[in-house]
Amino acid sequence: MHTTARWAVEAEFYVTHQVHYQLLDHEFDAASDEILLWRACCAELGSWSNRLPAKPEPEPTMEVVPGDPFWRANSKDFVDEQGRITRRLQTFAMPTLESARILDAQRDNLIPPLDTAFCL
Repeated sequence: MHTTARWAVEAEFYVTHQVHYQLLDHEFDAASDEILLWRACCAELGSWSNRLPAKPEPEPTMEVVPGDPFWRANSKDFVDEQGRITRRLQTFAMPTLESARILDAQRDNLIPPLDTAFCL
């Protein structure tokens, strides 16, 4: 799945951020780019198993002025003559999750409503 976001920056120029999401497995029926949902938790919070990959990547992030290289992991930037990032192509790998894990987080107002989800 791909997402594309486009913003006008200070009414001066546009920036585009494209993210290609890759699933790391097919164990469960849902996925989320919210890394907090990937962690194991205690019985009171659902007894979810740890879904963090061995080497998790930083969450997809767009910036106009190049900053910390950590946020540029798995990305390709295009800059203008002033050195501003005008387009970023980024790949983000994520595990599948149990849909109930997401629904529990939704009930606690931690994530947006299910009807705003992308259905594939």
